[in-house]
Amino acid sequence: MDTRLRQARQHFEAGDFVAARDLSKLVLGSDGSCADAWYLSGQCYRYLDDYRSASADLTRALMLDPGNKHICLALGIAEQLQENWSAALAALKAALDIDPIYAAAFNSLALTQKKNGGVRQSTAQLSGRQPGACSNDCLKNE
Repeated sequence: MDTRLRQARQHFEAGDFVAARDLSKLVLGSDGSCADAWYLSGQCYRYLDDYRSASADLTRALMLDPGNKHICLALGIAEQLQENWSAALAALKAALDIDPIYAAAFNSLALTQKKNGGVRQSTAQLSGRQPGACSNDCLKNE
């Protein structure tokens, strides 16, 4: 792993999102195909409240690593924060296609549907059940 990416992760974990983003961008300057660097940069932008840049970088990460449920979740949250409901739903459902019991994605999906007008309908569609058949347990955290 690139030393700069390791340092970027350390800055991210310490809450220094600007330094983490900048180091991630340095990694991307030499290796634009590093999904981890795109993901980290996107997460930094999200924590810096730049949701459009977050979505752009997370989309790049997902193109490079389409089976990564964490990238799907992060992209769904970034889209949710922009009130881009259809894009948020698509990303969150993609995370659940990868891991059907991914509670963080399920909870984010339910929140997105609630903000967009129908949590019971969302859980019913997701589980293949009729509206109202999903208990409150569906919405609990991991």
